[in-house]
Formats: sequence, structure tokens, C-alpha cells
Amino acid sequence: MFLLKHVSNMKISILTVFPELHQTFISHSLIARAIEKNLIQVNFIKFSEMCEPKERIDEPTVGHGAGMIIKPAVVEKAIDTCEKQWGPGFKIFFSPQGQKLDQFVFKKLAQQLNPDKQVSSDNIVHKNRRLSAFDW
Repeated sequence: MFLLKHVSNMKISILTVFPELHQTFISHSLIARAIEKNLIQVNFIKFSEMCEPKERIDEPTVGHGAGMIIKPAVVEKAIDTCEKQWGPGFKIFFSPQGQKLDQFVFKKLAQQLNPDKQVSSDNIVHKNRRLSAFDW
């Protein structure tokens, strides 16, 4: 188990097409208890709010196959909006091809973001091999 101690009001912004899909999770989980204790603040940025009315937030993919992608300008505007409100922050982009975001990754992130603090006294071992910070 990995616990963050001495966290003073972490701010989390979730950029999404459907913020209502995340609302249940935020209000009925460990995150809800952290919000109640004022350890974290969570806000949602809806991509459609970053566009003019009737402007699309997505565009066709390049190459073969079906699918759409969120326009980079929309993502940039959403990030800029968050940074104006909260200040610069660490960003995590999700992708179907990406690495699984698990406790091990969070531990590495905590070590990278807080190099002066001891996150864990044990060495990091994942899938029977030792990893250096961010070799993923």
C-alpha cells in the first residue's frame, strides 16, 4: 500500500468529454473521503466548453481505420484554463496503448516529484526486475 502523507490540498483537474461519467466515482470512493477531509480538490473541464457553440471538439484520424481524436487546440485550451486557475501542474494523458496506471507507477511518480522525501524504504521491484525512476 502506498500512502501520501503531508499532502496539502492537492488539486486534480479531469479533462473529459463526459464529466458526468466520473461524478459517481468521485462521490462514492476513497476520493470522496479525501475531498470531505479537504485533502484534495477535484474539478472537471468539459472539452465542449473549450469550443465555440456548434464547433466540433474532434476530428477524423489520419490514416486507415475508423475513429476520431480530440483536436489538439481543444486540449491545449483546456490545459491552459486549468493552469490559469490552479497554476502549472503534472499532466497524465491516457491512451489505450499506454501503460497501466497502477500503484507502482504512482510510487515512481511520487519519488520523481518529491526527490527530497522518502517515499518508501524498500527498493522498487516490479515483475521481478528492478526499475529506475521512469524507465517505462
